[in-house]
Amino acid sequence: MNYAFERMGLPSVPSAEICRTIGLSLPDTLAVLQGEKYRTRGEEFTRLFVSRADQIMADMSVIYEDVPETLRALRSQNYRLGIVSTKYRYRIERILGRENLLHYFDVIVGGEDVPNHKPDPHGLLEAVEKLKSEKHRILYVGDSVTDAETAARAGIAFAAVLSGKTPIEAFEGHETVAVFQYLHELPEFLAAPVIDWWAEWFNEEYLQVYPHRNVQSAERESRAAIEWMGLKSQDLVLDLCCGTGRHTSWLVGEGIQRVVGLDYSETMLDAARSRLRQKVLLVRGDMRSLPLMNCFDAVLMFFTSFGYFPTDCENERVIFEISRVLRPGGGFLFDYLNREKVIRNLEPETIRNVGETSIREIRRLVENGRRVFKEIFITRNGEIRRYSESVRLYSLEELMRMFISSGLTPERLYGDFDGAAYTNDSECLILVSPVRR
Repeated sequence: MNYAFERMGLPSVPSAEICRTIGLSLPDTLAVLQGEKYRTRGEEFTRLFVSRADQIMADMSVIYEDVPETLRALRSQNYRLGIVSTKYRYRIERILGRENLLHYFDVIVGGEDVPNHKPDPHGLLEAVEKLKSEKHRILYVGDSVTDAETAARAGIAFAAVLSGKTPIEAFEGHETVAVFQYLHELPEFLAAPVIDWWAEWFNEEYLQVYPHRNVQSAERESRAAIEWMGLKSQDLVLDLCCGTGRHTSWLVGEGIQRVVGLDYSETMLDAARSRLRQKVLLVRGDMRSLPLMNCFDAVLMFFTSFGYFPTDCENERVIFEISRVLRPGGGFLFDYLNREKVIRNLEPETIRNVGETSIREIRRLVENGRRVFKEIFITRNGEIRRYSESVRLYSLEELMRMFISSGLTPERLYGDFDGAAYTNDSECLILVSPVRR
């Protein structure tokens, strides 16, 4: 970089400042480091930089120690791999060939292959096309804010890796499905079926493994909701993610006459129908896109039915949908886990028996503590079945930002359904806004 600057009669730049331009095109790098007025000399800078880079860059480039192992692991999982870079393809191929890694990649799109460099999404979209894939099946992994912006413009999921020069704080304003400290964490993340785990898991086996969840605490929680929100018998109430209808049943029993239950799992809804016997309307739907109008007096969301989706955007969409279906003045109750307590008291492994069934649960924090992942191994009659759960661990501050940005203002905060104040040791985190008459 400074080689080119020197020949252009420009001052040299400290290495730390140069590192902050990683991911930018050469003309953009020139403008950032020397000033926008020098952008007109972009071709001259590019010519000098490329000339010098061709002499030394490939020989001086070093592959991170965990890269070969990571590539082997990804291939063993049958993933197809590609590279999209502002660096020139021929130079990337030379480096990978030297390290005997080139054969792992199905496509490489370099700086000479596209009319515009990142964050323009052209190169990334071209790689998707060459892989004969679709955008929703792609994960773009990068170590710079430019990579994050490129993925966002392309409409492709992005994961950040911190092995480069960009600190984690720089990614805070960008949508990420994961943040890795090191690249070798990627195969484990991909092996965990985060996406749509809830579509598979909430089935008959779930009801057998967790029978206590059908009745435990529902009365206490439902009565607290009625009191805190000031619900009246004529209110139209949505029990969002109603499951088997255990809260719905208590609400009806306490005199709330117009309750609608919504859940994605047909298994759960069948159980709710058996429990409720047509006393309420039960609807199958996705909480990211509720098939309902804005007519509800209250929306209740019990038992941590939030944070299931892989991106913050999708999770925040749930809160937006709650806001959308509420009438003006409508209230809500949001029952969620206590992030601090989960992290502090996480049990790595538990084994228990339900009758002749053995249940082994393995828990771990992933994405640098931003998500808790659980594997459930169910052994019955010598047969082992595996399921998973993956829940995003939002802080109180993150939740408040999402609610307020969706047009909802929580007015009360509790740490349990007895009305205790919320602390880092609380049983859960409950946000409430009473119904306005």
